[in-house]
Amino acid sequence: PEAALGSAPEGVGEGTGQEEGSPAAPPEVEPKFRRSPAPQVEGLSVAAIEKAIERPTRFLRVPVKVYETPDELGRAFGISVPDDVKWLSYQGRVGLVASNLNSTLEVQQALWHEMFHAGLRRVLRIGSQAYEKELSRLALTNKNVTERAEQWRREFGTDFATTLKDTGWAADDIPRMVKLTSYEEALADLSGENAEIKG
Repeated sequence: PEAALGSAPEGVGEGTGQEEGSPAAPPEVEPKFRRSPAPQVEGLSVAAIEKAIERPTRFLRVPVKVYETPDELGRAFGISVPDDVKWLSYQGRVGLVASNLNSTLEVQQALWHEMFHAGLRRVLRIGSQAYEKELSRLALTNKNVTERAEQWRREFGTDFATTLKDTGWAADDIPRMVKLTSYEEALADLSGENAEIKG
């Protein structure tokens, strides 16, 4: 199947993320990609990335595997992926593409990004009132979150809205979920960059 582009958070569409009264969405709105914004220089080796992630992945419950190329990752996950994909989170596992990752810093940012998503899901149901309230509060009190969220919506908002529609979300819920998803992705990116967030 064709994968939805952008970086939709893992778990959206699992049913528990929608308010009572909304039709249940199919179990997968994903996969979530991170893509390269510019032409790539030569990537890292699989061995170099595996060495870089050996210690931090000990603390992750989500399995992480490194693949040499996007094609190799796509075959392993059984989906189509773009040639510039850096990493992918899908069905409870994470894949990293060595040929598109240029530094160990990028690798570390990928892991922190995914750890943010995993931690959030331990305390909040995706799409719930508590989820909306907390993400909105953080966005309103942090200009960097708001700006990064606006950038995400410009790049991925239309594709993600289409994905939500195709997977059964009610039309009235889609703009809200696009906005909240952009907040979550902004926070995950900033956590990976070790940026300051108030709140």
